[in-house]
Amino acid sequence: MSRNLPVKLRRSAWLDVALPCGASARLPVARPSFPSWTGEPVFTYGGKPLLDYDGKVCFAELLILRLLLKSGWSGTWVETFGGVHYLQSMPASWTLARHHIPIPADKHELLRQIAREAKTDSCFDVFVWSGERVLFCEAKGLGDGWTKPQLKFIQGALDCGIAPQALLLVQWSYLETAAHRGGHMVAADNGGEPDQSKPMDQRQVGVQADQSVDTSGNKKARRAAATDQMPVDLRS
Repeated sequence: MSRNLPVKLRRSAWLDVALPCGASARLPVARPSFPSWTGEPVFTYGGKPLLDYDGKVCFAELLILRLLLKSGWSGTWVETFGGVHYLQSMPASWTLARHHIPIPADKHELLRQIAREAKTDSCFDVFVWSGERVLFCEAKGLGDGWTKPQLKFIQGALDCGIAPQALLLVQWSYLETAAHRGGHMVAADNGGEPDQSKPMDQRQVGVQADQSVDTSGNKKARRAAATDQMPVDLRS
């Protein structure tokens, strides 16, 4: 699976994840560092971190997607607030319908199959494919944890025949630059990598309550705004 992956998204570690069924799965982990956005402020969708990709502002999910698209994959950001939305561009407001993109019927059916098996519409942030190969990527900032729906998704995907190697945890950190050292950005001096002196379960992700991760803590606004969306229903 590592072939045809951009360098930043190639596996650098493995993570054992405890599943709701009591079993565990060993998932690949990539630990890239991304530069923060220092340009004009834009809509942050409730306070999501803004990153810089080739001089353009984007969320971590879209940066990961764009790296994969540039490497020859096809795919989408799967946003599940207020339903399921397939996106490839930065939203300019809470209304996501204008940004929806179509995906192949067989890929949509795969997501529906996983949702029925997992009994949740939760999905990893990025879903890409190349020929018969598929890859799911979940973006996590340092300190972000798994949610219970995400663990259900992992189990559902595995039950549907998705290989553990196709479920990639992208544990990203900020790329420290000279502009950030004296300013507001806080980044480790080790190139953004987690502290290797800590055990894996301390520097990787844990399990959070039954809620979606939002590093800003501004979940209520995103959920309230999602009521005017036109989402895809995966479990119907």
